[in-house]
Amino acid sequence: MTEYQKVHVVNMFGVPYTENKRGSDCSGNSGDKNRVLTLSNTYLSQKELVSVDGRILTVGKDYTISHKISGTTITFLDKIFDSQYIDVRYFT
Repeated sequence: MTEYQKVHVVNMFGVPYTENKRGSDCSGNSGDKNRVLTLSNTYLSQKELVSVDGRILTVGKDYTISHKISGTTITFLDKIFDSQYIDVRYFT
């Protein structure tokens, strides 16, 4: 890939970010459904990839996402345990 192509990809999708979290970073208790994770970046685009313990989740089926000026939150619709690893990748 040429430098031009690399710059074009970044400009097309934005700047990539990754947030590595644990279930203990979510609201609620270990094993609860509907636990909420608040992300550090408040300008999250509509392009995100969310995984829990390496399993890629589907928006609307496994989680919902809310973009607000005060922050971006992800609500997990299934049980999330404190020990689980959560990886969120997105472009701003």
